[in-house]
Amino acid sequence: MPQINYGKIFTDAFKGEVLGKRCIPLVVLSVLGALVFIPLVFSLMQTVLPVLPTTSSVQEQDVAVMFSALIPVILIYAIPMILLGIVFAIVEIFLGCVVVKQAFEGSPERQVSFKEGAGAVKKKLLGIIAVSILIYVIFAVIGLLGAIPYIGGFLNAIVSVVLTLMFFVIYPYIVVGDKKAIDALSASVTHFFKNKLQVFIVWLVTAVIAIVIVLLFMIPLMVAMLPIIMSVAKGPMPQAPAAILQLVISNFAPIAIGGVILAAGAGIVTSFSFGVVARYYKEAVAAQAQQQA
Repeated sequence: MPQINYGKIFTDAFKGEVLGKRCIPLVVLSVLGALVFIPLVFSLMQTVLPVLPTTSSVQEQDVAVMFSALIPVILIYAIPMILLGIVFAIVEIFLGCVVVKQAFEGSPERQVSFKEGAGAVKKKLLGIIAVSILIYVIFAVIGLLGAIPYIGGFLNAIVSVVLTLMFFVIYPYIVVGDKKAIDALSASVTHFFKNKLQVFIVWLVTAVIAIVIVLLFMIPLMVAMLPIIMSVAKGPMPQAPAAILQLVISNFAPIAIGGVILAAGAGIVTSFSFGVVARYYKEAVAAQAQQQA
């Protein structure tokens, strides 16, 4: 099992992918995504508002009528949102793999430009998309465990974490390891079973740092939501769904601003995560391969 300098991995990733310029493309993408999806959500809420019950006591037949009216409206919004989500996901993975290339090959003496990194990743985009689709399908199938009564949610969470660890270095294997999609998947799984503790430590610390960053960027959104929470808490309980949604719509401007700020934080976290994975791969996989050669 190779020796890992955990401190160097996280320090360099924080300097390069959080404080440095490498996070900018992912931050721009996340903010752009927020600016696209937030107006769609606002429009959906305004469309749904007249259909929602205006009283807290809702009869069973009222629920059936409400859902029959809501389903077509939700589908109209859901289809373009899903398609846009797929496009943004592909671009995000592409930009993340550019960060992998930059973090792996970059050094104090030589910095890999975005143009150079993007050019290299473009050549392997098909394999990156293929393995991403495979991962999403696997997670979708595993998500069915949630339907198991009582223990489904727990099982789903445990298996999802294990799968995340198994796929931890899959993108570096493609981007800088020159492996095809299936070979990269197999190599990543093999690496995990040989280095379970190391992968788990890097993943856990990354997750903790990511949560801290997200919470910091979530503060404006929480402040924006506070008047709504206070109003609901002071009012009669339970409140009518229409009344609660009207409160959200009335305070939507600060909520939207908070959402954009949170999106910027999410872009930084994504950049940091890809940077950590690249640096871990450099120490745990690439260095070990050089020693064996």
